[in-house]
Amino acid sequence: MRKLVVIIALISFSFNSEAQKKATPLSYHGVEVYSLLTPTDPFTQVGQITVKLPQKFLTNTEWLNEVLKQSPVQKFDAIVTRNGQVVTFIQYKNLPTKKLGLLTNLKVDGVDVYYFSMPTTPYILIGKSELGAFPFATLYDNTEELLKLKFKLEYDAIVVGLTEVQYIVYKL
Repeated sequence: MRKLVVIIALISFSFNSEAQKKATPLSYHGVEVYSLLTPTDPFTQVGQITVKLPQKFLTNTEWLNEVLKQSPVQKFDAIVTRNGQVVTFIQYKNLPTKKLGLLTNLKVDGVDVYYFSMPTTPYILIGKSELGAFPFATLYDNTEELLKLKFKLEYDAIVVGLTEVQYIVYKL
């Protein structure tokens, strides 16, 4: 009976660790952007804001510029956000050599979504679309709109960058 419990626990752990995909955050003007990512390295929170947007429609680059302009602190290494409205400014406790984050399990229609980050899992790019300005009610409310740009091919994930959306399949 005890062996069965241990085996079930190990199987659960292996499925849980698989669900936690790693990604490399976007670096923008020397600042890492952990968007729907949790930094894997120890850090200290040094500030937080609720982003005030000057207009309703923004590009991703304009949004990032607004966040950096509204920073309540001078010295920080990265920003962390889960919804695009509240942004936390952090400093690493020890400067990491390879910056990684754990992907928050955002799946839409069974597709992984990477915002301002790149998967560490090897992949193949199968298509891309340009991004323009869109409403920032919250940064991530537009995910379903991005998925409507589906290609006829099946894909495993979308990677939302500053100016484009990439559609990818993971290599086996």
